[in-house]
Amino acid sequence: MEENEVTDFVDRFFTEHGYKITREVYVHGYHVDLVAKKNDQKCFVECKGNRYLRSHEIHVMVGQIVSKMHEVGSNIHYCLAMPYSLATYLKEFSFEGIKTLNLNLLVVGESLIWKGEVFYIDTEGIASLIQALKKESEYAWTNLFALQRKDV
Repeated sequence: MEENEVTDFVDRFFTEHGYKITREVYVHGYHVDLVAKKNDQKCFVECKGNRYLRSHEIHVMVGQIVSKMHEVGSNIHYCLAMPYSLATYLKEFSFEGIKTLNLNLLVVGESLIWKGEVFYIDTEGIASLIQALKKESEYAWTNLFALQRKDV
């Protein structure tokens, strides 16, 4: 799945949940793939496709989103959006680092049945996902429904 497809699916997801979307914007001099706003909530989203499928891509994403962290507050969210095949590389990451950065995750389904389905997972949910991925468990994919935030 290409980056532009991930961005399109995430755009649709936020739009369906009542957010106003701005794409390809510059915030404090840095490019942001997508900014979603609803009431006082604001989500900054860095998107990646699975073109190269390696953990390096996630390292790049984390660096990119950290460089954009100029706004803070309980209503500000920084998110990584990626297809599930790329998200599997999160097993190489420390949950404590993700928790410290308070990152959220948007996983885009790629299989025939779930293609384009977006699962929004908060920081605590990412911990469960990383644990399941480290166990190489099928639970990691099948439990995305339980891990996703209900109050987007």
